[in-house]
Amino acid sequence: MQIHTTHALLMLLGNKNYLIQKMSSTVVSSLMTASPIIADQAVLDSYTFLKPEHVFLMQKGETEMHVMQRVLRMKPAEVHAVKQRVADLAAHLNRRTLQVLQTFMPMPEDAAAAPAVV
Repeated sequence: MQIHTTHALLMLLGNKNYLIQKMSSTVVSSLMTASPIIADQAVLDSYTFLKPEHVFLMQKGETEMHVMQRVLRMKPAEVHAVKQRVADLAAHLNRRTLQVLQTFMPMPEDAAAAPAVV
Protein backbone atom coordinates (compact mmCIF):
# COMPACT_ATOMS: atom_id res chain seq x y z
CA MET A 1 0.00 0.00 0.00
CA GLN A 2 1.26 3.47 -0.81
CA ILE A 3 1.10 6.21 1.82
CA HIS A 4 -1.13 8.51 -0.24
CA THR A 5 -3.85 5.83 -0.33
CA THR A 6 -4.12 5.51 3.45
CA HIS A 7 -6.84 7.15 5.51
CA ALA A 8 -4.43 8.35 8.20
CA LEU A 9 -0.88 8.17 9.48
CA LEU A 10 0.01 7.28 13.04
CA MET A 11 2.78 9.24 14.73
CA LEU A 12 5.07 7.02 16.75
CA LEU A 13 7.46 9.45 18.40
CA GLY A 14 10.64 8.01 19.83
CA ASN A 15 10.76 10.68 22.51
CA LYS A 16 9.36 14.07 23.51
CA ASN A 17 12.10 15.88 21.52
CA TYR A 18 9.84 15.49 18.47
CA LEU A 19 7.42 17.82 20.25
CA ILE A 20 10.17 20.28 21.28
CA GLN A 21 13.12 20.46 18.91
CA LYS A 22 12.91 17.85 16.15
CA MET A 23 10.70 17.54 13.09
CA SER A 24 8.76 14.32 12.76
CA SER A 25 9.06 12.58 9.42
CA THR A 26 5.42 11.57 9.85
CA VAL A 27 4.39 15.23 9.68
CA VAL A 28 6.47 15.71 6.53
CA SER A 29 4.99 12.53 5.02
CA SER A 30 1.50 13.75 5.85
CA LEU A 31 2.07 17.00 3.99
CA MET A 32 3.77 15.31 1.03
CA THR A 33 1.01 12.74 0.55
CA ALA A 34 -2.09 14.59 1.85
CA SER A 35 -2.57 11.85 4.41
CA PRO A 36 -3.83 13.25 7.71
CA ILE A 37 -2.15 12.17 10.92
CA ILE A 38 -3.82 10.97 14.08
CA ALA A 39 -2.78 13.65 16.54
CA ASP A 40 -3.41 14.75 20.08
CA GLN A 41 -3.40 18.32 21.40
CA ALA A 42 0.32 18.11 22.24
CA VAL A 43 1.10 17.58 18.55
CA LEU A 44 -1.04 20.57 17.54
CA ASP A 45 0.66 22.67 20.23
CA SER A 46 4.09 21.76 18.82
CA TYR A 47 3.34 21.85 15.09
CA THR A 48 1.37 25.09 15.17
CA PHE A 49 0.72 25.13 11.41
CA LEU A 50 -1.48 22.06 11.94
CA LYS A 51 -5.03 22.85 13.01
CA PRO A 52 -7.73 20.40 14.12
CA GLU A 53 -9.18 20.41 10.59
CA HIS A 54 -5.87 19.02 9.20
CA VAL A 55 -5.69 15.96 11.47
CA PHE A 56 -7.83 13.28 13.01
CA LEU A 57 -7.76 14.69 16.52
CA MET A 58 -7.68 12.42 19.53
CA GLN A 59 -10.25 13.48 22.08
CA LYS A 60 -9.67 13.21 25.82
CA GLY A 61 -9.75 9.58 26.85
CA GLU A 62 -9.29 8.28 23.30
CA THR A 63 -6.42 6.09 22.21
CA GLU A 64 -4.96 5.92 18.73
CA MET A 65 -7.01 2.75 18.19
CA HIS A 66 -10.24 4.59 19.04
CA VAL A 67 -9.42 7.26 16.46
CA MET A 68 -8.53 4.65 13.84
CA GLN A 69 -11.89 2.99 14.38
CA ARG A 70 -13.65 6.36 14.19
CA VAL A 71 -11.89 7.18 10.91
CA LEU A 72 -12.81 3.79 9.45
CA ARG A 73 -16.48 4.52 10.21
CA MET A 74 -16.35 7.88 8.39
CA LYS A 75 -17.89 8.30 4.97
CA PRO A 76 -15.35 8.40 2.13
CA ALA A 77 -16.31 12.01 1.37
CA GLU A 78 -15.51 13.01 4.97
CA VAL A 79 -12.08 11.37 4.80
CA HIS A 80 -11.44 12.96 1.41
CA ALA A 81 -12.34 16.40 2.81
CA VAL A 82 -9.68 16.10 5.52
CA LYS A 83 -7.15 14.86 2.96
CA GLN A 84 -7.98 17.87 0.75
CA ARG A 85 -7.43 20.26 3.67
CA VAL A 86 -4.01 18.68 4.24
CA ALA A 87 -3.20 19.09 0.53
CA ASP A 88 -4.31 22.74 0.69
CA LEU A 89 -2.17 23.31 3.78
CA ALA A 90 0.86 21.78 2.06
CA ALA A 91 0.38 24.05 -0.96
CA HIS A 92 0.08 27.08 1.32
CA LEU A 93 3.24 26.14 3.26
CA ASN A 94 5.13 25.59 -0.01
CA ARG A 95 4.11 29.05 -1.26
CA ARG A 96 5.22 30.64 2.03
CA THR A 97 8.52 28.77 1.93
CA LEU A 98 9.16 29.96 -1.61
CA GLN A 99 8.49 33.56 -0.55
CA VAL A 100 10.94 33.29 2.35
CA LEU A 101 13.60 31.71 0.17
CA GLN A 102 13.18 34.33 -2.53
CA THR A 103 13.52 37.07 0.09
CA PHE A 104 16.65 35.74 1.71
CA MET A 105 18.23 33.85 -1.18
CA PRO A 106 17.22 35.55 -4.43
CA MET A 107 18.06 33.77 -7.65
CA PRO A 108 19.60 35.80 -10.49
CA GLU A 109 16.30 35.72 -12.42
CA ASP A 110 14.50 37.06 -9.31
CA ALA A 111 16.93 39.97 -9.10
CA ALA A 112 16.50 40.75 -12.81
CA ALA A 113 12.72 40.88 -12.40
CA ALA A 114 12.86 43.08 -9.27
CA PRO A 115 12.25 46.82 -9.69
CA ALA A 116 15.36 48.96 -9.70
CA VAL A 117 16.14 50.74 -6.46
CA VAL A 118 16.66 54.44 -7.01
